[in-house]
Amino acid sequence: MKKIQVISLIVLAGSLAGFSFLAYKLQSHAMPKKQISVTILHGVRNPGTKFFNYGTKWRQIFADFDVIRGYDTSQYESELEVTSDQKISLKPAEKKSTLNKITLKALEKIITNKKIATKLHAFLKESKNKQITWKEIEWALRLDSATLKILQENFILD
Repeated sequence: MKKIQVISLIVLAGSLAGFSFLAYKLQSHAMPKKQISVTILHGVRNPGTKFFNYGTKWRQIFADFDVIRGYDTSQYESELEVTSDQKISLKPAEKKSTLNKITLKALEKIITNKKIATKLHAFLKESKNKQITWKEIEWALRLDSATLKILQENFILD
């Protein structure tokens, strides 16, 4: 009889220890990681606000936003970890002309498809005093990614 009680006590203590350990391990996974928000509105193909884990490096952040070639990111050290919320605006490394002030002939030199150049020029005239984004241009004119990329690399938006 004593043998059964001792064995039951050992099994009970072992299972209690096992469940306690399991609960401890599950609790550490349930805690959310601290996150930071980064907002980039100019100089990237995917503008807006994105959330990253605390300590993410600038290199990874710029890769997620897909920085347009020709925009200056040198003021942000790529291996530096970001530890607080950021709102930044990238500036072009060299002076680019504004898309709103471009002529139809200049557009036709850069964009080989004259139909797209004409549609873009008309769209820009319609939205002359409005703040437009690259996404709006892409959606309104149904541009392919190659044409949009050419525009983003050669012009800036007001």
